[in-house]
Amino acid sequence: MIAPKGWRVRPTPERVREAVFDILGDWISGVCCLDVFAGSGAIAAEALSRGAKAVLLLEENREALDVLANNLEAAGFHQSRWEVLPGDALRSLKVLVERDDRFDFIYLDPPYASGAGAKAVESAARLIKPSGWVALEHLFKSEVPEVTDLERIETRRFGDTSVTFFRPGGS
Repeated sequence: MIAPKGWRVRPTPERVREAVFDILGDWISGVCCLDVFAGSGAIAAEALSRGAKAVLLLEENREALDVLANNLEAAGFHQSRWEVLPGDALRSLKVLVERDDRFDFIYLDPPYASGAGAKAVESAARLIKPSGWVALEHLFKSEVPEVTDLERIETRRFGDTSVTFFRPGGS
């Protein structure tokens, strides 16, 4: 995935993407995904390349919107398999909750210093299907939110980046 030099958006490193989808394995094939704070579209591309049926991407950065569309088109993913919902990701999540949308896999990659992770995970708990997975990418030393209705399964660390996995059914 291409991310312009000097870009303010932090793309998910390749080894993190590969590890996340290796954990999910063949389960990702045929599922519907939500990529929140989509940036370059790298997570969506990884999901699509591993057989995801469709991905909805949420992104507000205008430059990122062009980059992610170009990346997905250049990778050869038909536009019928992905859609971008531009605008503030947290507001977009509220709209999806109001529409009663549901997803099998939700990947959350908020800007590390934004504090948006906790709010995004709360919304994800209302959008995830009963058999689904939620993954939160965060700075390794940041506190991971506890969310009713989601059970924290595990956290994997990759240098300064960690990914915490949740499943429906928390206390």
